[in-house]
Parts: sequence; C-alpha cells; structure tokens
Amino acid sequence: MKRRLIIAPYEAHRVLFNDIRKNDPFADVKFLSLEELVKNFYYNYNLESTKYLIKNHGFDLSTANQLISDVVMLPEHNTFHDEYIDSLFAYKRELLNEGLLVKNDLFNNVLSNSDISIYYYSKDNPFLKRILKNHPHTFVELDGNAPQEFKSFANSDDQLFYVFNQIEKLISSGIKPEKIFIYGLQEDDEVIFNRLSYNYKINFNDCFDKPLISKPDVLKAVKSFNGNIEDIKFSLNDKSNYFEQVIEAFKAYFVEGLDVKQQINLYRDAFRRINIKKDRYVEAIRSINEPIIADDEYLFFLNFAQGIYPRVYRDDDIVDDSVKQILDLPTSDEKNVDSVSYYTDLLKSRGHIIVCFAKSDFSSIYIPSPIKDTFKLKEAFDNDENDVYSIQEAKLQLANILDIKRKYLHESSLLDSYKQQINIPYLLYDSSFKGAKHFQPVDVLKLSYSQAKTFYQCRYKYYLNNVLKVDEIEDSFALTLGKILHEVLQYIDKDISFEDLFAMAVEHSKSDLKPNDYIFLPKCKAEFENTFNYIKKYESQIQNPSFYREQKLYVELTPNINLIGTIDKAILSGDSKQYLSIVDYKTSSESFNESKLKFGQCLQLPTYVLLAKLHPLFKDKTVVNIATERLLSDAVNKYTNKEDDYFKSLKIGGITLGDIDAINSLDSNYEFIKDIKIDSKTGNIDISKLKNEAWFDSVGDIAKTKLIYAGNEIINNRFTIDPKMIGGKIEACEHCPFRDICFRTNKDVVVLTNDEEGDSNGGN
Repeated sequence: MKRRLIIAPYEAHRVLFNDIRKNDPFADVKFLSLEELVKNFYYNYNLESTKYLIKNHGFDLSTANQLISDVVMLPEHNTFHDEYIDSLFAYKRELLNEGLLVKNDLFNNVLSNSDISIYYYSKDNPFLKRILKNHPHTFVELDGNAPQEFKSFANSDDQLFYVFNQIEKLISSGIKPEKIFIYGLQEDDEVIFNRLSYNYKINFNDCFDKPLISKPDVLKAVKSFNGNIEDIKFSLNDKSNYFEQVIEAFKAYFVEGLDVKQQINLYRDAFRRINIKKDRYVEAIRSINEPIIADDEYLFFLNFAQGIYPRVYRDDDIVDDSVKQILDLPTSDEKNVDSVSYYTDLLKSRGHIIVCFAKSDFSSIYIPSPIKDTFKLKEAFDNDENDVYSIQEAKLQLANILDIKRKYLHESSLLDSYKQQINIPYLLYDSSFKGAKHFQPVDVLKLSYSQAKTFYQCRYKYYLNNVLKVDEIEDSFALTLGKILHEVLQYIDKDISFEDLFAMAVEHSKSDLKPNDYIFLPKCKAEFENTFNYIKKYESQIQNPSFYREQKLYVELTPNINLIGTIDKAILSGDSKQYLSIVDYKTSSESFNESKLKFGQCLQLPTYVLLAKLHPLFKDKTVVNIATERLLSDAVNKYTNKEDDYFKSLKIGGITLGDIDAINSLDSNYEFIKDIKIDSKTGNIDISKLKNEAWFDSVGDIAKTKLIYAGNEIINNRFTIDPKMIGGKIEACEHCPFRDICFRTNKDVVVLTNDEEGDSNGGN
C-alpha cells in the first residue's frame, strides 16, 4: 500500500489530518508544505549556508538567503556558457564542496512510491510543475462553501469594533475561543485591538508578534557589539523573560571572523525576522498566517480591501527574471499569478468566514476587492441590534479620549463625533484638590531654585513632589552621567589624568549604574574628554583666577526662609579688581530665557546671582558673567570633520557685563564666550548688546521677590492645582508623573502671556 503524501500549506495540515483520520484512523500519511517539498527535492540547507556566504562573499542576510534559494534549483549541468550564469553555478559548487548543500537522493523514491495529493496550491505553481512533472499527482478540489457576504466599514477601527462584537456573540453561544481565528491584522490596528481585547475580556495568542530588534535592550546590545559574543550578556537584562532566547539568537547569527560593522548589520537584518516566544493562554483566539479553517471553526478575514492580496513576490534582485527564464526557474510574474490563485483557493476553505473590507478614509471612493465578484459576494446590510457597536464600549472610548485630552493634552480626531452621539457624566462631580490642611512645615523653610521652579509650574505638583514625596526620583543614566561628569570637573585642578579622574568617578557611581549603562559610557567618555580639554584651555587663560567648584551657599532671605544652592563653578578673575563669573554645567541644551523670569521660570542663574550678592564669599564682587557650560556637545556628529566648528559649539553661553576690563579678565582672547562679538570694522568688542551692572542687580532682585513669595505660599499651605500655560504649552503637565492622581480641569489652567507684567507682590 502506497504512502499518501499530502502537499499543502503548513496551516492546512491540522485541518486535513483531522479529516483523514475520521475516515481512516490507520492511514499512512505524510504532510509536506511547498517549502519542504522544494528543499527535499533539490538541496537542504540551513543557517550555516547563509553564514558562509556572508563571511566569504560579503552578502547581507537577505541577499544571501535569496541567492541560496535560487542556486539550489539550478539544473544539474551548466550548458549555457554565460558569464553571469557561470557565477551562479560557481556559488553552487562552492556550497556543495563545503558540505553546506545536502542532496536527498532517496526523495525521488519517496515521490514515486506515494499517492500525491495537493491541496490549496494552484496547478500553475511553478515549483510544483517542475518537481512533479515525472510523478503522478492529484489536485484536490475542495467542496467548501465560499463566504456568502462581506461587511464594509468606513475605517479599520469600525471594522475591529464589529469583529469584537461578533466574537463576543460566538463565545456567548458556546463556541470555544480556540475555534476562532483572525487573519490580516495590521500594525496600525494594534492600539485599538489591545484596548478592545481588554474591554471585552477576550484573550488572544500571537496577534502582534514583535520582531526581536524592536526591544530596546536588544537594540542597545546590537549597537554596542564589539566583536566579542560573550560581552553581549553584559549588555542585556538577565532578568528578562527573553534573556536566553536573545542570547541564543545572538549566537546563531554570529559569524566568526566577520568585521564588527558587518556583524552589526547582519544582526540588524537577522533580528527583523525573529520573533520572541510568548506565554500563551490556554484558551484563546489566535491570529494565523494562512487562512485555512475546519468546518466547525470561524475565521475573521480583515483588511482585505481594494484588490490587495496578502502576498506578492518580486525577487529578481539576485537573479534577473530574464535569466530565470533561461534557467527554467520560476519568475516573479509566475509567482504573482500563483499567489493570487493560492489565496483565492484559501478563501474557498471550509468553515465560517467573515470577510471585512475597510475603506482607506472617509472621503475615498469605495472600490471593493475583486474577490467580491470572484465569490459572488454580497454586502451584508442588517439592523441586527447585536451587531450595533456596544453603547457601553462607546462610552468607555469617549471617557478614554477625554482622559487623554485632560492628562496628556492630545485631542483625538474622533472626539467631536462621539460628543454628537453620546453623553457621559464626565467630570460633573467635584473631586478637585482644594489645598493642604495638614502640612506643618519646619520653623525655617529651606528653599532652592528647583523647588521654586516646581512651585511656579504648579503648586499641586510641588505639594506631591516636595511635601508628600509621592514620586521619589529614580536614578536614570542621564542623572548618573551628570553626577560622574560633575565629579570629574570638581577635581580638574588636581594633578590627575582625565583617564584616572573618569575611572574614579565611575567607581563612585558604580552602585547607580546598570549593565546597559556601560554600553554608552565609552561614547560619552570620548566626547566628554574633548569638553574637559576645552575647559582646561579656557581656564588656563583667565587672569589671576580663583575657582570655587561645587560651591554650596546658604543665606537668609527672611526670618522664615533660607535660600540654599550649589554653584557648579564660580570664578574670580582680574588683577587690580576681581570679577565674579557664575557657571552652571548642562548636559542638555537648556538656556537662560529672561522673558520667563516674571513667571517664576529660569530662576537658576538669577538665584545664584542673589546667593552671591548675599553671601560673604562673593558679596562685594562685580558679576561679569552668568552662563551655562555644555558638557556634551549636540554637534558631535554635525562637526565630525570640522574641529574648529566643533569646539565653537562648546562656547560658554550666557549674559556678559559690557565692561572691557572685566571681559579681558575672563576671556582675553575673546574665543570662549558666545556673548562676546567682535566688530568687523573696528576689531573691538561690540558691547552695545551686553548688560550693565544694574541689570545683574535687577535679576537678583526679581529672583528674591519670586523666591520670597513662593516660600511664604508654601509655609501657608497654599497648594491648589494651578498649572501654568506659557506660549501655548503647559510644561507642568507635559511630563508630570502625577497626571493619574490629578483632577485638573480647564478652569484650573493659568494662562500666562509675555505681555503680562506679573503681580507687584511677586505673584504668579
């Protein structure tokens, strides 16, 4: 008795196996997919074949895979005498000699001694025609019912609402979730899909497999790969559920001896094709790749609109279609014709299929897919109440849209549509915060500029952050890096090399650094060394300097308010007269904006001016400059080949006193401070746009007024919700960690404009 050999898509094996076993429990059946048939008939190959081509011929992953898939089907002998075709045969011989292509000589016997039945594949399939031309075979025509109707929707969101309602009906009627399938989901559907699955309490398996490359920790590991496969382990989170799979993937696609840059490109290419294994629900609806179902199963066929079939081929990048015709290889056009036929047959699968068409947008002319005519489909128009989108779901959706608008300041385009159709009691209750009644501060409030900044952004944010301490700051790489760079500069005067200073600072911050952070440290170190040398060069030309690094200052503003602050760097310069320069280090591009002072923002440098004016260490000194100093330039890539421009980007930015002697004491060469401009006609400093001493006194006075007002309001427990909108932005809310526990309404927002003068008492 001959073995029965069934050639069908992998997904169909389950369905066909159950059918065959019903009629003949002891049937000798062997299943093959088309891909398995091709490999068995020609040559079997694996990842080692691909690695070989990558390493020895410099191909990328996709090119290597495509080349192998073509050369394995070449004729036994080269009789064409064409230079290009000769090269293809040369690749084939090379792979054979390396033992990377393995011929199954017994497979022809398997075909000859089997009853071959073909399901779902087209009679025109170019692979089947070539392989089975000498073997009797049968194409099985299925008697399954084609879908009789389809549903059309204005957009894919509406389509998903409908599908979820239908799935809910099926499950409610007793259909097991594992009998229900979804095909054709797009990434654009993911957000609404996940939310609906949560609201409907429906479990799904494998609906949106994400490629491995999309995981941030894997991306970081790929970028930082240094050639040593073992070091990858230290770049990844070993507590991750996917740690072992990720390590195995890195090992599988590692090519010994390959250039590091090429290996990184290989990893990027390879990981786009790899999915991470996920935990599965025991009972769940599944997303499938081949829409083949049994009589008692249900399939929702989505996004199949306007004649776009799920798969089309174009693979003539390596072997041109004209060459394929000479070699009798399947051309792209042949594969496309077969693909259309193949998916048409799949849609004739048995079971219950609901085909959904989604228009691309509201205004487009709707032209349904040609399959509507192929299967004589009729559009289903029904008023079944069960098919109407759930009112409860719509209310939840509207509430979610309003929440997003209130918390994240993003307004959905669907908001107006929802408001016209349904009403919900949104924020009709009054649960807003009216201010603290229980906070008893210490006798004397210690106030810093950062606390005042938070207060002026929003009092409630200050209360949660500084009084209740609801959200203690977690150490991040940015904060830890800033700490390291500050420590290095604190000891820049010591007779210690940069290498040793940086290593010492990293060691002191070791407990705050995570394994992934060590990926970025070398890059930051290399860039920061440029800044370090630039600062040393700048400081070396200052006249008679005295440096006060990480200088802590503490002064009394009022009997109840003490002002505290730490100045990153204060410089006294000059010979006959000493001038004071105040510098704050920045790892970002934040700068001083004088126009925001009246709103209680940008208080840092003015607060340091005030501290200097009141503290005995600096009170008699004239301020020549308040500035920020960049520690990491954002121009490192922009100025890679222009060293002068790169170092210009490190210039100190701020406000400078229009006094020639004061400027000369600080920057005698006029090359380190951005604010200093040289008149092209006279060659002298242009001081017309620089500030006078009265200006520095005035910003200190503004800071004092703002700080005292904030301190008194804090002492008196006035913590109402009052986020400020400046220039159309509500910075207090944009990145606030307390959005989910804040009951801010539109009337709570305080709109500030640049033409406002502010309260005379320092109010906001």
